This record gives sequence, structure tokens and C-alpha cells, in this order.
Amino acid sequence: MDGSRADDSNSAPDAARMYNQIYPVEFPAAPAARRTCGRRGRAGAHAVKLEGGIEVLPQVEKLANSGIPVMAHIGFTPQMEHQLGGYRVQGRGDDAQRLIDSAKAFEAAGAFAILIEMVPGDVGRAITEAVSIPTVGIGAGNQCDAQVLVWQDMAGLRTGRMPRFVKQYADLRSVLHTAARDFALEVGAGTFPGAEHTF
Repeated sequence: MDGSRADDSNSAPDAARMYNQIYPVEFPAAPAARRTCGRRGRAGAHAVKLEGGIEVLPQVEKLANSGIPVMAHIGFTPQMEHQLGGYRVQGRGDDAQRLIDSAKAFEAAGAFAILIEMVPGDVGRAITEAVSIPTVGIGAGNQCDAQVLVWQDMAGLRTGRMPRFVKQYADLRSVLHTAARDFALEVGAGTFPGAEHTF
């Protein structure tokens, strides 16, 4: 859930809505974080997702202890792309144990689930086996408890090179492009709106 939007609970009343907490811009200190996350809850979010490693462990613990459900996000964390050396797979070689240890620490701190992004499949499996809370994979192999894709990628709204883990199930960009082109052509030709679209 984007914090700039009002409550969107009417669009999918049975879906869990997650607020993606911006770190460190909106996360300067734990009291401010609790206030920010509390506002997100009043806006319709059921939980907050927080990206990072052990450095955000105190915030996860404080939020969880304050009654705010937290999903930890490990592996590739887009908000920290430059600190990670660019858009690349995490958890290879000796770095795998760091991610496993981070997952265990987040569970102990009170996270209710862990999102694992862009790690080798065996690392996604090892993390899932190491914790008792649910894991959600995005480019982490098929052994996580659940899977997620960015809907714009999954539905084919983006163009260009897609990450290896993305599967596009539709080509909505072409559908929307065709619809917009046809609309503009009909308006330009004066055929829309027609009599059937006029009161």
C-alpha cells in the first residue's frame, strides 16, 4: 500500500494491505516510525513491510512490541540498491548465512513474515526451513511459503528487460496502447461519441 493514498479497502475488502515503509527517509527514529506506521494503519493498512538487514532490527522489534505487524524484507532490497552494489542477486556463497541469520533475528524480534527477494533458490529454501514464520518469495525459488510479483510486471505493463524471476502473464501495455490509440482516432474522426453514447 502506498502511504500517499487514502483507504483503498473497498477495492479488495478481503485482501491484506501492506504499507511499504520508506527507510531511512521516513524512519529517522523509533517514535517517529511508530507514529508514521500508526497513521498508515488508520489509512487501511493491516501491516508494514520494512526493508533492510540487522540495522533495522531495533525498529522491527519496537514496532512489533507496539502492536504493529511487521513483515521483514531481506535479500535484494530496492530502497538500498546502491548500498548493495546495484541490482544484483544477494546471498551467494558465504553471504547466504548472513541472510539466514537475519531471518532468524527478525523472527525473534517479532516479525510475522519475511519477504525474500532475488536470492538463489537454495537460499530461499534454507531461510524458509530456518524460521517458523511464513516466507514470501520474489525471485527466491519455489520453496518459499508464498510467492509475489510486482503486478505491473506480471500483467505486462512494463517494457524492456525484465528480471529473470518475472513471468509476464499478459501484455496489458499493448492492450492499453491500442485502446488509447483507437479512442484518439475516433475522437479525431468525430465518430466518438456516437448517438449511442449521447443522452
